[in-house]
Amino acid sequence: MKNELIGYPNKRIDAAYHLRSPAPDDVWNHRDYETWRADIWKLIQDFANEEVQTAFLARPPEYVVGDDLSWLDEIIADVLDIDVDSKTQLAQRLRGRYRAIRAVHGTKTSDLDPFYREGLEPLAPERFHAQAKKKCIP
Repeated sequence: MKNELIGYPNKRIDAAYHLRSPAPDDVWNHRDYETWRADIWKLIQDFANEEVQTAFLARPPEYVVGDDLSWLDEIIADVLDIDVDSKTQLAQRLRGRYRAIRAVHGTKTSDLDPFYREGLEPLAPERFHAQAKKKCIP
């Protein structure tokens, strides 16, 4: 049996990226930038228009990071004179555009049931610390 997932033969995604089937149109394949780049621009075009893009290119911020879009919000405020939380807006619109995300998650398991039942749980530092204390402190 070649690396089959028992009970989920049609859910298998090959470890070799070039052997994977394309993601459906309503799944955001994070690794395949060309499949979602245009979508992102469409989702934010009402507040990250051509004027905002031109201003960004003319004077790029010192720090551009993906998890804190305050740099973009500042450009939008300067150029369009509007207050927007672009991170929240984009997150809401992504949820409306895509039903799932195909991304990398490093794990090896012999039981996929919990992943399909519960999904991937984000790391909550408080819960992680509580679990560590519970297991490590008698």
